[in-house]
Amino acid sequence: MCDISKNISFIVTSLSSSSTAERKKQIESEQSKWINNVLNRNHDISEHATSTYSHQFRKRDISFSSIHDMSPFWQKIYEPMTQNEQAFNEVLNDIDDKEWDTILNSVNEKSAAGVTGINYTMIKKLPT
Repeated sequence: MCDISKNISFIVTSLSSSSTAERKKQIESEQSKWINNVLNRNHDISEHATSTYSHQFRKRDISFSSIHDMSPFWQKIYEPMTQNEQAFNEVLNDIDDKEWDTILNSVNEKSAAGVTGINYTMIKKLPT
């Protein structure tokens, strides 16, 4: 390390040490002022957060009763999506016995029951 780098490093270390010591001394000598300053800052932050979030999460004034009362921008967003219509229609089709048997034979019987408490072992024992 060259002499200039050593000098810069020494100066930075000295400044930060003296600054830290000076700050510590100030906090110790003026504790009540320092505490009040911190508390006031927290109060200001709290007030700002309250005003920001109360505006952001306010009750909205929605003055339309159907999609046709909305602006064209929102009409497009709420318009039913049709690109996957075939996939959705297949999901709504009835399941025949053969498909049901195939599904039941492929499930893991050790899987946990769902919210109903009915597990696959019970379902497999149902009459077909």
